[in-house]
Amino acid sequence: MYAMMQWSVDRGLLKYINQREQQDFHNLASMLSHAYKKTGNWKFIAGDNMLFYTIADRAGVDLRPGGPGGPGRGRRPGSPEYDPRDTLHAPPPIRRGDRGDHPARNREPVLDERLFSGFPDQSKRRKKHRAGGGFGLLDAEKTLLAGDFRARSQSQYIAIRVDGAESGLKRNDNIRSSNIVGWIAFNSRDRIIEHFDLDIASELRSNFLIISILVIFLSGLVSFPLSIFLVRRVKSLAQATHHIASGHFETRLKVTSRDEIGVLFRDFNHLAQSLEKHDTERKRWIADVSHELRTPLAIMKGELEAMADGIRSASPENIRSAQDEVENLSRLVDDLYDLTKSDLGALQYKKQNLDLLPILQHELNILRDHGSKKSLSIIDDIDRLRDGTGIPLWADENRLKQLFRNLFQNAVQYTDYPGTIQVFVSIIRGRSGVDSEKNWVEIILEDSKPGVPEDHLERIFDPLFRVDAARNRRTGGSGLGLAICRRIVDGHNGRLSAAQSSLGGVRFTVRLPCV
Repeated sequence: MYAMMQWSVDRGLLKYINQREQQDFHNLASMLSHAYKKTGNWKFIAGDNMLFYTIADRAGVDLRPGGPGGPGRGRRPGSPEYDPRDTLHAPPPIRRGDRGDHPARNREPVLDERLFSGFPDQSKRRKKHRAGGGFGLLDAEKTLLAGDFRARSQSQYIAIRVDGAESGLKRNDNIRSSNIVGWIAFNSRDRIIEHFDLDIASELRSNFLIISILVIFLSGLVSFPLSIFLVRRVKSLAQATHHIASGHFETRLKVTSRDEIGVLFRDFNHLAQSLEKHDTERKRWIADVSHELRTPLAIMKGELEAMADGIRSASPENIRSAQDEVENLSRLVDDLYDLTKSDLGALQYKKQNLDLLPILQHELNILRDHGSKKSLSIIDDIDRLRDGTGIPLWADENRLKQLFRNLFQNAVQYTDYPGTIQVFVSIIRGRSGVDSEKNWVEIILEDSKPGVPEDHLERIFDPLFRVDAARNRRTGGSGLGLAICRRIVDGHNGRLSAAQSSLGGVRFTVRLPCV
């Protein structure tokens, strides 16, 4: 960074010096233009380097060592004034008594003040150290008249016009203008040489060095404790992640800020809480399944051992009792299998266009048979829909039968006798012209007491969940039927919900999209 700043300062200072000197050369061009108007030619200055440098000094051109004509500008120290490789310009005329360094050392030039009336003496603004060289006066054809200019790639030309207007031009500009009578040619600096400018550059570099060191120190002073703070928080997150990966889902992070890391900590705690909840549910699921499987197995084992020991006879009734437990166990295993496939997304659906009314009618007939055995009253309104076009659905017939059979069996099993079960079917029309709104068929199933507490209504769709106070294990069933029902409804893009019934029991609402 410091090197870039140093380079930028040097380039900027060098550019400023070149622009400042270019303005001095513009002043020189104006003075020579004024003199040309008075004389009409360049005879008064042609070949007279001393006069040219005197005029340049009066115009304010820097003639000090390292100036426009000093070492490092037009030529290297010790090199000849005329470059033999320069084929564009002839060498400047050498006047008698001129030893090639600066003519002002030999004699004072005669300056006609009438030619430069109105131009202030700019040489008074600086101490004069005339070294000469590096710039010159050219005629309109760019032939050297005075000075010791040598053309370089960085050479610049300022036109001398008889009307006094000047413009900066590059070396190979093709100018066709009758009022251009000459050129001031000079070489731009490519480095800083003067002691004064070098002192300025050195002071700027020193200041930038001090500023850079101070910035680095302050940055370290701020960033070091900040980095320690951030690293400590990241380490705590990494350690907590390792604990979670090891199965310690109770791990939590202390949130002490509202920044991005604080948000990350909160998200981590939420993730850990979700993992802990799922792990608890998994363990409870395994325990519940084990208990559900153990119950029919224990009953069946006891009955078989009693018959084997002669305590109970191997009568058809006792064998049928053991067979009932085998069927309960088989049904439980089948329900577990269906539920697992549904959770894995592998529950198969063979959907087709069908009418829901015949399926409902068939399952209602089975419901009436089972309800009559428990003295339950079955009420439905399906007959009012028979005169219509039916209820067209895109669904799996076997899965719909399984859905309503589970719901109806659940109502029979968990309704005290004498009780009532109601089934109502209706069509909910969607708004015309709105694609997202379709026609829905709504099936409402209500039963009488016992009911379910409000805070348990949503949980009754969880696998193996029972409300022991009302719908306990004495009524039979695997505890998986409602969970399977919800997954079947979800598989048909429908909705299944539970609420308290006006009859004192539970109200189940099934909504399925019509075709």
